[in-house]
Amino acid sequence: GPSSIKCQEIDKMDWKLDEFYLPYDNSSMMDGLLPNFQSPPMHTSHIGLPLCYYQPRGKRECMYTTDNGASYNGHLNISKYRKPCDLWTDVNLDLATSTRWVGEFENNFCRKTRWEPPGCYFNNKRANCNIPVCEKDNLKVFGEKRSYNAAQQNAGSPPSNALDGLIRVGNSYVSERPSSKPWFLLNLEEYIEVHAIVLYRQKVWFPVNNRYVGTYVSKHRWDFLSYGAYRCDDNRNPWKHKIFRFQCKRPIIGQYVSVKNFDFTEPDRKHGYFHYLEIDEIQVVGRSRMCGRRLGLITGDVYDYQIESSSLKDNDHQFDFGRLFRPENGWCARSTDNTPWFMVDLLVPLKVQGVELQGIKDGQNVKLINSFNILYGIDRNNLAIYQDPMGTMKVFKTDPSIGVSIQQFILTKEIYSRYIKVVPLEYTDACLKLEIIGCPKQARRDLWCRNYKYDLGFEVLPYRAFWMNEDHDAIRMIKTDVDIQQCIGHCQNITCLSFSFDYHERYCVLHMGHKYTRQFQKWWINKGDVSNIYYQRLCFKEFLEVNECGSKIFLKDVNTTTIVSPSFPLNYGQGINCVWSIQSEMYVEIEIVYIKLQEKILVNDLQKMGVYDINPGECEDTLSIRDESGYTKNILPSDKKLDGVKLISVSNKMTIQLSTCFHYERNDAKAFELKVSMIDLPACGGIDSCFQTCTQQSAYIFTPGFPIGYEHGDTCFWKIEGTYGQYVTFYIINLDVNDDSSCEKSFISVDDIDLLGRSKSLGKFCKGSRPYSVLTSSWEKLYIEFKAATDHDLQGNGGFLGKYEFKSFIQETFDLGNNSCKENWYGFKNSCYGMQRKTFGLTWIEAESECEVEGGHLVSIADQSEMEFIHYLVTILSNDPNENRAYIGLKKKTNGYSINDYIWSDGKPMTFTSWYYDPTLQMQQPDGLGNEKCSILQLFSIHNMNDWHDVACAYDKISNFICEISQDFQIQDDIRNTWSHVPTEMADALYMCESGEYILNAFLCDSVEDCFSGDDERNCSSIDTGDQFTCDDGSRISISLYCDFIPHCKDGSDENSCGKDTLLHTWCLFMKMT
Repeated sequence: GPSSIKCQEIDKMDWKLDEFYLPYDNSSMMDGLLPNFQSPPMHTSHIGLPLCYYQPRGKRECMYTTDNGASYNGHLNISKYRKPCDLWTDVNLDLATSTRWVGEFENNFCRKTRWEPPGCYFNNKRANCNIPVCEKDNLKVFGEKRSYNAAQQNAGSPPSNALDGLIRVGNSYVSERPSSKPWFLLNLEEYIEVHAIVLYRQKVWFPVNNRYVGTYVSKHRWDFLSYGAYRCDDNRNPWKHKIFRFQCKRPIIGQYVSVKNFDFTEPDRKHGYFHYLEIDEIQVVGRSRMCGRRLGLITGDVYDYQIESSSLKDNDHQFDFGRLFRPENGWCARSTDNTPWFMVDLLVPLKVQGVELQGIKDGQNVKLINSFNILYGIDRNNLAIYQDPMGTMKVFKTDPSIGVSIQQFILTKEIYSRYIKVVPLEYTDACLKLEIIGCPKQARRDLWCRNYKYDLGFEVLPYRAFWMNEDHDAIRMIKTDVDIQQCIGHCQNITCLSFSFDYHERYCVLHMGHKYTRQFQKWWINKGDVSNIYYQRLCFKEFLEVNECGSKIFLKDVNTTTIVSPSFPLNYGQGINCVWSIQSEMYVEIEIVYIKLQEKILVNDLQKMGVYDINPGECEDTLSIRDESGYTKNILPSDKKLDGVKLISVSNKMTIQLSTCFHYERNDAKAFELKVSMIDLPACGGIDSCFQTCTQQSAYIFTPGFPIGYEHGDTCFWKIEGTYGQYVTFYIINLDVNDDSSCEKSFISVDDIDLLGRSKSLGKFCKGSRPYSVLTSSWEKLYIEFKAATDHDLQGNGGFLGKYEFKSFIQETFDLGNNSCKENWYGFKNSCYGMQRKTFGLTWIEAESECEVEGGHLVSIADQSEMEFIHYLVTILSNDPNENRAYIGLKKKTNGYSINDYIWSDGKPMTFTSWYYDPTLQMQQPDGLGNEKCSILQLFSIHNMNDWHDVACAYDKISNFICEISQDFQIQDDIRNTWSHVPTEMADALYMCESGEYILNAFLCDSVEDCFSGDDERNCSSIDTGDQFTCDDGSRISISLYCDFIPHCKDGSDENSCGKDTLLHTWCLFMKMT
């Protein structure tokens, strides 16, 4: 209740002082928690309290898009027709007239019904109201995976479902049908300035109705049950809306957000006692105040040297045991200590807002002080007693009835203090476990005391030190027969970093090292001889706000840098979100030098500590490494063996984000160190490279965990796929994959993929059989598989790292735009070449005839340069895997395989060979003996020009062939044209068809009907135009059929004495006629 007859003035709000009656239906939860009462009344069901009631002076006249205006309750009442809305009582809708929705559909104000945005009815017609959208403010969403309490759950619908971050995916939280009002409590674990509470639901029908929903914000956990919490919004009726935003009337600062269904306060009203409460997701909209946080006694962020006490009962109750949630004993003073105290040094003045105490389990009993004072201040020798109200020493009283549950004491008046001292007043045993609540800072410590700003003396720890070896300690000095002050003086004189002192032997050892070096931690022994004390310099660079972390890094002139966690190598803290943005001129490699994240505590772990009323939530510390291209590697506390692992980016930008939770147990090694370097190539497929399709021009591929190790049974598969016209080179940089000599259980296999998708193995490799040469694909695809054995004795230490690169043609490119050749023919030296395609297969003999019709022959290849041109031409012009075979003009004239046994179809001798050879399969061409006398070019590799194969001349499954004609004697496109009139200069070279048109004499009797009447192919033996060939038996054939490797004369005389001079004479005639 108020402390005076006047309530506090709040801007833009009206207030009134009123009596408020509370239903007393949660008796077991309210003992000792009601304000102004030491215990609840026993003989009445209601309690009356004087309270200040606040109401905003103006309504919120805008809607939020979060729920599409479902929560709008302003006073706008003009429809889109610019006319006043009808009264809801005049609208024939149950939702508008039922008393169950009182407070929502009032007067004629615009409201949201089931589907549409806020509207109303005008002349009984639904009309939108065009409510303006509320301005967006810079607020964040809180709640996901945080701590919670809730009414008893329905089977299979736990409260964690309401905080899992999944909306309309999976299950909701559903309460059991309660005997009291169902509720849900969210612990934000810090003070949040709450602006709104958003509820998502999946089920909106009976019996999961949400009516008269109350929303509360408080700093004490159970205030909402005793109505000591602040209301966020009025009781609202979300009706059938699956999203509803409860907008707070004013921002409220608190740690706990609670929701109650059927939140009635009138006597004898028990509506909703048998309804479920269903929440798919609850979100809190607001901003962090970076306060109301535990300062770190639980987690170890407050170090042992910051804690001291008046005495200790024994070695099982030392001062550094006085930490909240410590699993076993806490701190207890010696029984003879008449003025016990327990003190924490926060190093710098911080805002302190409260303390939490916990008892120590002792069999069936609990040891805990009954009452205490809090002393605070900047000077440890001049501390003040906390007063509330001013002038009255505040006595804090604990409740012995709640066992080892946490007892929270929030200070009405916040204080700034470096020292917090708890002084027990009443107790049987002066015992406690403590946590301090306030606004923490990051302490950036300079462990080597080189660039420090603050020197706070020494930290003192009762440890036995075995940690320093000569190799790691350049200066080690022993001083004998000295006291502690003399030892401190010696350390200051030589600026040592630390020393250990033995009270019994009166000597100290001075060091230039410190205990936080990770490799030495294992040599430290706790609970040793307490007479052996360790001192270490306390140097600090700066004290920052908790959220001051992260940076922007650009790798250019300096191509390597280091990223460390806040306060490294000390704990990084809790409830922080740090982002490092990295940009490089090339690509980024991140090496994990060291990482250890705080592991998630489970409910069972808390229960082992005797804590049964706290659910820690599902939050888990995460270090996310994201590539700009979208690939992400999330490192969790459960991930082990990461020190030394390397991750490589796909792009030149990466982001590293550290997100930490609020913790419930100690961990003195929460930290990470990353080495960030600029690297020449990206990783295939992403920073977590495995099961990827690789399309970058060149990239690294590697096994997960490289170079540290892989897991038993790991498998990976990379598809390296370029574009037609490329091939792949692949080099294995590192191969530490253990197997026996067979490489069958653990291996890297490399497969060459041809144009038809068929694979050919280039080998299986393991540690003992690593190839040191470059592996090369035939075409643009190479598939690589990694497989690790399940046998533990075959575990490898490093894994696999490889590098691939796409390459284009091995030979030079050629200009295919030679204008001296006709369309679709391409010039090289003195010839024109045409890649001819048919829709059907043909024989070598038929292909040669087709080339002769064009005025040439199947291509003859005289030397390496011409072979390179042909290879380039076929590669460029082939768009289909089936087009990689084509006839060439080589033909066997005698049995044998020497150069003298072959001749080209144009009569040229064979002066160059490029027969196919496969070194892997030991296959050699030609291999057809006497049955395969003709030849084809068949591409088996984009970069290998040994492409010739022998083939049977009658084989008719190949549809492509390459023709070659001389650039001086090529036939023009219109040679076979017919003429309707006779050019005077060509009269002697033409034949008049019976159908009236003219054709060249050279095309008489050539087995092709050029006349429409067909008479050019009749009576061929008697026609003599002078442009024909006369066979030895007197018959005549077209000169175009002469020496075409196919006998047309009955006596075969047209294929005798064939030579180049004869053919040139024929084509000269054609050119003259043209």
